[in-house]
Amino acid sequence: MTDKQFKDNFRIHRATFKQILENVEPYLKKQDTKLRRSIPADKRLACALYSLGSTSELRTIAHLFGIGKSTAVEILHEFCDVMVDLYFNRLVKFPITN
Repeated sequence: MTDKQFKDNFRIHRATFKQILENVEPYLKKQDTKLRRSIPADKRLACALYSLGSTSELRTIAHLFGIGKSTAVEILHEFCDVMVDLYFNRLVKFPITN
């Protein structure tokens, strides 16, 4: 897809996507098993960002990414947990009152 289409779908520039992926990939990456191949970290990130940036139902998002609805929900929750763990204390500062 073009850069404009990418930004329209995921609400961030492709370069920003790559930067986020570098930071969260170790936390989103899963192991393959004998029964199935894992969903790659870039696809997991794309699914989570699409979920956060659109008004589509999770059923529709799951269909777009070729995964189950419960998997789409799990990916979204895992991504949000990782983002909070990595960035919350660095980016959110509460005022100190005495």
